[in-house]
Amino acid sequence: MMILRTVRGDKSLDQPRIVYIHRFLSRLICALTSLVFRMNFKDWTSGFIAIRKTIFKNIRLSGDYGEYFIYLIHYAIRSGYKVIEIPYVVMPRLRGSSKTSSSYLGMFSKGLRYLYAVLALALFNNYRKLMRPESV
Repeated sequence: MMILRTVRGDKSLDQPRIVYIHRFLSRLICALTSLVFRMNFKDWTSGFIAIRKTIFKNIRLSGDYGEYFIYLIHYAIRSGYKVIEIPYVVMPRLRGSSKTSSSYLGMFSKGLRYLYAVLALALFNNYRKLMRPESV
């Protein structure tokens, strides 16, 4: 079910300074999340996923930016679904700019949302808000 940037073999070919800071902070959040959840999952901030429709149709995504991914993966793992992480190469953008790493303030703001999601799941472990009303 899963995709991953941060296992051995990952590469990023787009290297402005802010990308290095973003990568460090992303890996820090991922490590903290794995530690808090006590799960052997590595890339909690990827957002790049392949998922079966039968699984996805019963989940209501929650979150404003990328924290939906934390809720989704936590739910999938806790529900016993098979989750596989596969390394991939991040290519430089041909056009546009990243919504995540365009400013330090933006990175900080999104990081706080990620941490809130981790704490909410760790403290309350409530999937009801993730499930579609007809499946609860």
